[in-house]
Amino acid sequence: MLQAANQTDADHYEQIIGWLNAENDEDLKEIAENLEKDIRTFPAVVDQEIEAIKKGADSVDVDVVAFTNRLARDGKYHVLPASATEFEESSFENPDFKLPIYHANPLSHRDVFYAALVAVGRRFDPSDHDFLLVTKSHGGDQLAMTPRIVVDASKSSREKYLALVRAKTGKATEGATTPLPKVHVKVGLRADYQGELGVGGGRLGVTKAQYIETLRKVGDEMGMQFPLFFIESCKSQLDGVLLDRLRTPEANIGRLYTSDRQGLEYKTLDYAEVFRRAVAADSFADAVHQTLFAKYEAQQAQHEEEGPGFRDDCSPLDKENFLDKEDLLGAGNDNRS
Repeated sequence: MLQAANQTDADHYEQIIGWLNAENDEDLKEIAENLEKDIRTFPAVVDQEIEAIKKGADSVDVDVVAFTNRLARDGKYHVLPASATEFEESSFENPDFKLPIYHANPLSHRDVFYAALVAVGRRFDPSDHDFLLVTKSHGGDQLAMTPRIVVDASKSSREKYLALVRAKTGKATEGATTPLPKVHVKVGLRADYQGELGVGGGRLGVTKAQYIETLRKVGDEMGMQFPLFFIESCKSQLDGVLLDRLRTPEANIGRLYTSDRQGLEYKTLDYAEVFRRAVAADSFADAVHQTLFAKYEAQQAQHEEEGPGFRDDCSPLDKENFLDKEDLLGAGNDNRS
């Protein structure tokens, strides 16, 4: 199992928050409050999830790899082999970026995303391993992974930044194809960096197209197979064009999960529950699938109960895109870790 957590560098947060709070403007203070919550919550949840993975991994035969921006800045990542009880530190080739935002948030760049997958494919032979991928990040209409803040505070000024926020925050610049209202799709498995405007400036990151292309690339080059992956970021649904790319006979991707259509919680995947299910499941991929499927069924029921108070511009979940209960196990994948 491979987890990549694309948390934003704290230094940029703190400077930006200071600029926003210095203004007597309720809208700017609200932005600052949200950023303060994010700087505390996102990395804390990442740490909690990694600890839960560490505790649960000794109960099943699965190798775990964890990438975070904190590690990736130094070209490092953590590995927990199935036979081990502690994470080991490993190195990978991390490009050196001139753009400070990518230097601070390397997992937001497609080259680093690719390098991370290659490193894992070299560490664990794709001929006897399948790969489950979870990427945890901020996202957008076209972006699978992006930093929350894309302004280099050291190269800007309070006046310039606030003028940019007032002029552009909340105004869309993307002409994106409308994402499909799906949080899970069974796809099948063979045996430009500009985006929406965020908190000051054009978004940078890994687009959804680049994300899928990267998975396909490591499949073609290294034989890596992904029976399941989860794009755990806001607005991570894929449009029909991208989904069609995954439904080709040579696809190396099985199931994909995206964010809840009503928004995304900081913690979606309960790893303790995953490992509990994994003890009885046919494969670890099935355990992750069962856990996410149950989570989204519960969220859908909550949305229906709360009614029109929630933004709901999508059709209800349908059986065409969800497996029946009896099909939750044995989805055509073998038992490789």
